[in-house]
Amino acid sequence: MLLALDIGNTFIKYGIYERNNLLRFTRVKHNRFNSINFNEFKISEVAVSSVVPKVEEEISKSVLERFNISPYHIDKNNTLGITLNYSSVTTLGIDRICAAVGAFYSSDNSSNIIYADLGTATTINYVIDGAFEGGLILPGLETMINSLNLNTAQLPKVDLSQYNNFIGKDTPDCIISGIINSTICVIEKSVSQLNTRTKLIITGGNAKFIEPHLDLEYEFIEDLVLRGVKKIFELNN
Repeated sequence: MLLALDIGNTFIKYGIYERNNLLRFTRVKHNRFNSINFNEFKISEVAVSSVVPKVEEEISKSVLERFNISPYHIDKNNTLGITLNYSSVTTLGIDRICAAVGAFYSSDNSSNIIYADLGTATTINYVIDGAFEGGLILPGLETMINSLNLNTAQLPKVDLSQYNNFIGKDTPDCIISGIINSTICVIEKSVSQLNTRTKLIITGGNAKFIEPHLDLEYEFIEDLVLRGVKKIFELNN
């Protein structure tokens, strides 16, 4: 069984795969990883993608101690199965690369793919004819909430699950609508930039706040980045 790990800015997402079957998918805070019980799984391989080097080092030590396995570290020099048509590959997050690989290989090699990863940051990314072409990065939904709350004197912290109407009738409703609908508009604008049929994929922990209000056909893939981690691992081993 393969344990695939995606170490993000806030959470560690992990998936356990037996061949192409996802047996478990969960996300935990960085400091909760060592409390996870893996006893029911026969982990034989571990692959790690990370945007937080210090946490990656700590998790790698933990993996070695718990499974007696040195994890395989995903990086930009791996065989990826896609082309990176990006002018600053050195600044391209490995999570965006893994998600691009996951999107491409989850879409029957569709020629036009857009995936929106709704996490601490929201990234909207284009994979065209097997090449990662770039995209957009904006603050994530929770990041917007915290920014408004911390950088203003009177704007409250809000609960996105309380969304009611496009036109807010009080200040919390206005903030909620602004955050949710600004993200929706960017996604819809991104899709409209391509004149041909496009497959839209949504992923990330904040997707649940956006999905009910999207007027586009899409597929939700919760383990998108981890599918990319798995595929890159397979391509290189």
